[in-house]
Amino acid sequence: MPGGIKKVALLLQVISLNGIYVTRYGPYIDGVKKMVAWCRKHHLDFTIRCKPSYSIIKLLAEETGVDGKSLIETANMTMATYADSSELCLMYDSPTSAEMEFLTRGIPVLNPIPKPLVNIESMVCNPNVIPRDTMDEMLRQATLLVQDPVSLEQFRRKQFRDYLNLFQNAQALRVFL
Repeated sequence: MPGGIKKVALLLQVISLNGIYVTRYGPYIDGVKKMVAWCRKHHLDFTIRCKPSYSIIKLLAEETGVDGKSLIETANMTMATYADSSELCLMYDSPTSAEMEFLTRGIPVLNPIPKPLVNIESMVCNPNVIPRDTMDEMLRQATLLVQDPVSLEQFRRKQFRDYLNLFQNAQALRVFL
């Protein structure tokens, strides 16, 4: 049985695109603070990664007390390196394709959301593979994974199996050409 969770990746999506907010700042940052507090409560190492090109590093440092230097380092590392350094991913708010780096490595991914997702956001990942729910519900599930290694291993295997099953009907591009 693999060891338990010691390091958590907090994977953040952007809060604005080209200056247009896609989420409300207050509830969004409150969710980030809640995840940071949860990690600290459970004595888990954690890193926060926001998209390098849409950085909110200064705000994250001010709001969470996390060192800005570590936020910059995390934002600048490759997603593969970032995934390799964690044992659980909390993909916050809108899903992102970065989830693939975690799924292909068999690293459990949960998707806490501060608000219901709009249709286009919800289509980025399959909620049957990556559970999506409120912050409180996802942290409840994450707590179970942290406290119970058997549940962690069962979830990890099921999620990885469900992810692989998505490819069972995939066809090579040449079939369509």
